[in-house]
Amino acid sequence: VDGNNTVSFFSGVNTGAPVASTTTLDVSSYGGDGDSVCILSAGNEAVVTGDSSAGLVLISGMASGNPALAAVIPVPGARDSLVMSTDDKVMLAREGTSVTVYAVAPQTPAVGSLGGTVSHTFTQTADLTVGTSWGNEDGRNGMAISPVDSSRALILTDTGVVLLTGLPTPRCSPAWRSKRRREP
Repeated sequence: VDGNNTVSFFSGVNTGAPVASTTTLDVSSYGGDGDSVCILSAGNEAVVTGDSSAGLVLISGMASGNPALAAVIPVPGARDSLVMSTDDKVMLAREGTSVTVYAVAPQTPAVGSLGGTVSHTFTQTADLTVGTSWGNEDGRNGMAISPVDSSRALILTDTGVVLLTGLPTPRCSPAWRSKRRREP
């Protein structure tokens, strides 16, 4: 997604000779600054941020070469960065000091509210305040979910690192904040 809210698609990326598709999708109805995309592992669905409280946009049909807007995933406020776990079970969405946690689960494919096919549910399980993002950057905003254990994630802040455990339903007691570490 470019900063103008146009999502472009490429095939053959795994061959080292990517080919740009002539198909593009406009996600400007869902924000003014498309910043981040996370693709589910099967490669047929992706979630896009528009940096708006209008919601995240689920796109489907990519693997067949027929991408379409499929559904809106509600957010509690603007989000400009996303990261998805390698097992497609957890998604984090961030803007500034807020990180929203979603449990992701497969479902029987169905027509989504925007017309494409929805094959996963995205259930918000927490909205956390974690501190200002490092350098106030957008994009992935210093978030990483463990590639071997999707119940754990690190969030980089301007004052250190926050460890989240127990994802997709994080332990939201003050104890998780004590794992924050200050950089020297």
